[in-house]
Amino acid sequence: MGLCFVPTVHCRSAGRSAERLNCSLRGTNYASSLTREFKKRSACIIQMSSYSNNDTNKAFVSDVSVPIQEWNTLTKSLVRSVSLLAFVLCIASSGLVFAPESALGISGGGKDYASKDWSNQDFSNGKYVGKDWSGCIARGTLFRNSDLRGARFFKSDLFEADFTGALLSSASLEGSNLRGTIFKNSDLSQTYFGESLIEVESLDGADLTDALFPDLIRPRLCSRKDIDNINPKSKVSTRESLMCP
Repeated sequence: MGLCFVPTVHCRSAGRSAERLNCSLRGTNYASSLTREFKKRSACIIQMSSYSNNDTNKAFVSDVSVPIQEWNTLTKSLVRSVSLLAFVLCIASSGLVFAPESALGISGGGKDYASKDWSNQDFSNGKYVGKDWSGCIARGTLFRNSDLRGARFFKSDLFEADFTGALLSSASLEGSNLRGTIFKNSDLSQTYFGESLIEVESLDGADLTDALFPDLIRPRLCSRKDIDNINPKSKVSTRESLMCP
């Protein structure tokens, strides 16, 4: 078990009794204590001590002397500051392990996915609203029926990635490699694309209402053979959403 660093404050006096104030640290099994003495106080000593989970032995770390005339005004902020510091040190020294987000794919919690290699992994049916995948490599990766609204795939490698039925409204895919990418029945409304949109494998049933892409590629998009079907959710045909003549 790791050590927990706990701050203690002592106000020195000439033989007067002390009042002990407990300041609990939520989320831990430790507490910091403030000892404040009255009458003829000369200085307050801040001591940072370390405690293990298994015993009550402590190892002195450091102390700072505070003039007594400043103590009263510093008390409240000091309690908050040293308690927060102690809590952070407890977490850092306790050896707690947090699962990486790749293990929490279904919820999309934790860190984002930018600049990492996610090739051939399965992120289907997950929720990744607003997540950052910029610069990632996701070749052959599955995103079927995932919620990726507002997600960023700027300059990502999405070669042969499968977004069948995915929600990608307001997502950003500029500069991404979309060669062989599948967007069958996807919601691509208000999504940002570059010229690579013409290289996708499938737009069958995709809804591109108000999607933003270079106008010069519209004729080629409208000449595709897979744009006549209707999106099962929005009931809008791909051709109509592309504003093809």
